[in-house]
This record gives sequence, C-alpha cells and structure tokens, in this order.
Amino acid sequence: MAGRIAVVTGASTGIGFETALALASAGFTVYAGARLRLPGGSSAG
Repeated sequence: MAGRIAVVTGASTGIGFETALALASAGFTVYAGARLRLPGGSSAG
C-alpha cells in the first residue's frame, strides 16, 4: 500500500492507536489526530 495516505482520529490510545500502527506498518503515511499529546510527537511514525 505504498503511496497511500490515512488520517486516523483518536490515535493517542486504544483502537485508534492500534489502527494507526497497523496502517503505518502496511506502508501508509499516517496523520494522527488526538486530544492527548502523542508520545514522541507521533504515534505511528
């Protein structure tokens, strides 16, 4: 899935975080939206 972009809301914890990780692992560029500050400034890289 290289070259694909995903926007994930609620990505600081729970299913949103896991979804962002899975998409990033699959080659997506992930933009993560969250109310809480994400560790390291990014949840999925």
